[in-house]
This record gives sequence, structure tokens and C-alpha cells, in this order.
Amino acid sequence: MTGGQFVYLRVGGWLKGPYGMFDHTLGGPRQIWIAGGIGIAPFLGWLTHPGAAPPRTDLFYCAPTAEDAPFLLELTAAAAHRPEFRLHPTFRRSHGRLTAERIQAQAGPITPDTHVFLCGPASMIENLTRALHRQGVPRQHLYAEHFAFR
Repeated sequence: MTGGQFVYLRVGGWLKGPYGMFDHTLGGPRQIWIAGGIGIAPFLGWLTHPGAAPPRTDLFYCAPTAEDAPFLLELTAAAAHRPEFRLHPTFRRSHGRLTAERIQAQAGPITPDTHVFLCGPASMIENLTRALHRQGVPRQHLYAEHFAFR
């Protein structure tokens, strides 16, 4: 469920959120967004406002299968209406895990001015953060949000 620019999640009988300090406006005009499972929530919030996506944004939505990606239709519709926004669904069971090499093959070269936002399972974030840094993304251009209460 969305409200304003935030995504709220129903937990039991309570509406919870938003949590975290994830903010794409800290990044530059070239951004790559990577969501694993429920990690899609902040990106959905960012896409609820017209013009909210930077001039060039690629979103990689990772899930085991298409059936496990509940917001795929909404994201596909957003990509169809926004030329600055490109969607790359990645399904582990048919495509394998997302890699820095696959990101570059689908989104184009990763340059030092690319900003990358990741939200999802800790292992996905850690592995991709290391791989993207090796590909040339400066650490200060890698932003991560974990879905965990701290």
C-alpha cells in the first residue's frame, strides 16, 4: 500500500513504516536500482511521483519467479509510460542470480558517475556491492537499505 512517496507494509493487524533513510535524490542523473523480493518497496514509493525517477534509471527487480514478483505489472506499466525508466525483471530460477556483469550487459556501461541503490536480502546487497565496486562504482555511490528492524 502506498501513501505519499512512502510504501507502508501491513504487519499483522498493524500498518507499519516507513523506516530507513533511503533517498534516491542523493544520487546523480544516472542511477541503477536493485530490488530483491520485498526490497521493491522503497522503489515503488519513489515511482509514485511523476518525474521522480532521475533522467536515466534502470531497475533490476529480482525474485525467484515472475509469480513471486507481486508488483511486476505495475512496474511494467510505469516503464511503458516513462522513457527515463527501464525495468529489468530477473528471475533466479530461470535467469540465475543477478551479477554485476549482467547489470552492465542490460543497463550499459557502469561509469564512475553511476549511483546504485540496493534493497533486499543482506547477502544480495553484500555480493553486488562488492562486485559493483570492483566494476568501478565508487563506494560513496553505493547506497543500501536492509529490510530489518534494528
